[in-house]
Amino acid sequence: MEDVEGKLCNTCTETFRGKIPIDGHNTFSNDIIHHQKYCDFVASKDGNCFICTWLWAKHPSPPLTSDNAGDHSVLDGFRISCRADENSGWLDVYFYVTCPWAADFELHSTSHAIL
Repeated sequence: MEDVEGKLCNTCTETFRGKIPIDGHNTFSNDIIHHQKYCDFVASKDGNCFICTWLWAKHPSPPLTSDNAGDHSVLDGFRISCRADENSGWLDVYFYVTCPWAADFELHSTSHAIL
């Protein structure tokens, strides 16, 4: 995510402005809620949010088979939270993705703090 510029979805904008409340059920103790529904995440990616597009490229897609094609319960439990730490003009951002169809994972990006 080096020197990325572009559009942010409303969720990303509100997250980094600190307007989304902290969720006590996430892995990090100081996490900020990000996308809490898979369909919202997909809509933001499809709307060209550069952060959500980056996250999309890093996460495994849900399994879609003829057996579960109409069953959206496989998406239940998906959520993204994040933590941003500023240090000497740099912003370290950690995204934690809870993904019911694959192992949970963490992504990290460092950039110049511009917020």
